[in-house]
Order: sequence, then C-alpha cells, then structure tokens
Amino acid sequence: MAVFVWVGAATFTCFFASLLVSSDLKQVVSDRGSLTVTVRLLSEPVKEARQLGNSERFRAEIEVLKPKKLAGNSGSLSGDSRLQSLHSGDSFLGSISFRPAFGLASDFSANLRNIRSVQRGQGEDPIQRMRTTFLANLSGVTPDAAAL
Repeated sequence: MAVFVWVGAATFTCFFASLLVSSDLKQVVSDRGSLTVTVRLLSEPVKEARQLGNSERFRAEIEVLKPKKLAGNSGSLSGDSRLQSLHSGDSFLGSISFRPAFGLASDFSANLRNIRSVQRGQGEDPIQRMRTTFLANLSGVTPDAAAL
C-alpha cells in the first residue's frame, strides 16, 4: 500500500504540480523578473552552506502576499544580513528577483534586492515553531533528500 501511495505522490509531483502554479508567476519566473512584493517569512533565515565571495548568505521560506495575482505562492528567498535580521512570521515590502526553483518543493527561488518596510509578526504558533525546527534540521541534507 505504501508503495502505491509513494508512486501516486511522485506522479502527481512530476506531472501535475506545475499546473497548480499561476500563469502570472510562471511568466515572472521564466523572465527572471524583479518585482516589488509584500511577503511573509514562513521560516527563520538559516545560513547557506555555500557562500559567494566574502559575504554571508541566508535563506528563508516565504509566501507572497501582494500583488494579488501572485498571492499564495511560496518559495525560497536568499539574501544578505538584511534577511538575517528578520524572523519567521515577519512581513516586508521589498524588491526581489525571481528565478526557477531547482527542487520540486517550491514554486520559485528568489534573491532579495532591497527592503522598504518591515512589519513584525505576532510570534510563532506551536505548529510553525515545529515546522521551523524541522526545516532547520534539513539544512545539512542534499536538495533531493530535502525535497522528499
């Protein structure tokens, strides 16, 4: 039974998950465009293993809140120390550049360009804290293993 469930989930992910992503997001991602958006951090920023140059890089999971045509899509955001100063549950208005996600777990990957304003979150609920801890523990595994 478990094998059938696993095969069904893998089939759905490979063939049908991309159909659930909005056409507006597909266009922005394929153009590797930059937009001013409002996003909410779904996880605490964690330090990336690979660094570019001498600067530290951080990564967090985000959900787009505005513009409305992209709302509800989630992905990963990379950035410098400005991203490190944010916490799970915080929202910010800023400019990010989109690109395709390499794993199947996200709708997109993005780079932080700038932050215009920040609204601090109300604090994590227990479920979010468990999710954050789980995602932080995945930081040492390969991208393929993390996607599973």
